[in-house]
Amino acid sequence: APNGQPPLGKGVRPPLSALSGVSEEAARQIVLERLSNGPFVSLDDLYGRLALPRETFETLLRSGALDALGSRREGIYRLGVLAGALESGSKPLLSPVADAPALPRLPVRERFVWEFEVARFSSLEMHPLDFVRDRLRELGVTPLVRLRKTSRGTPVRSAGLVVGKQKPPTAKGHAFFVLEDGPTRVQLVISPVVWEASREVLRDAVALVVDGSLEGAGEHAVLKAERVYPLAAPACSRGYHFG
Repeated sequence: APNGQPPLGKGVRPPLSALSGVSEEAARQIVLERLSNGPFVSLDDLYGRLALPRETFETLLRSGALDALGSRREGIYRLGVLAGALESGSKPLLSPVADAPALPRLPVRERFVWEFEVARFSSLEMHPLDFVRDRLRELGVTPLVRLRKTSRGTPVRSAGLVVGKQKPPTAKGHAFFVLEDGPTRVQLVISPVVWEASREVLRDAVALVVDGSLEGAGEHAVLKAERVYPLAAPACSRGYHFG
């Protein structure tokens, strides 16, 4: 914990090797160096004690793993200074604090994207669709969680992040996606007709707005697609997908 203070509340801390771009060997080096020679007191200290690729340090900064050493934007800037000095064989011309430029605060959206890209989740406890809620309301979208209280056969317009795609060869041309909005997931059934009409949209989908009808009810609600539209989201899922 920062400055030796106990952590606030309970939480789950993923291993460093779970970050995209941090190998098990790099994670092992970081832990062993900290145990052998004490905690890292600054980014300069960390960089000087570990012979790791620049991309690894950048991943650690973007994920928030080094927040105890300073702000992420200042860390990214400082990393560039340190890497440039190493390449030129000279010492950094800038001191860690006094000569750093005044950088704007990292926006919530950018922080979310950084974390999601390298860790596949965000400590902000937000969902990618939270950034487009206003647009979804303007489009008359019914949240996935409310579909479970909607009568079977009801025409609906809903939306979700695509977290799974399957198109089994035994399904007679049907595809099955899983849409997610926060803790709620609903299966989306796509007929061969809809698939052929929107093949590229479905192939590249990060998130979708769907016009369709509701099959099933409650926890077993299934959305049958009639038309699909691409929805821009700030982060994409790395769930299961067919080729």
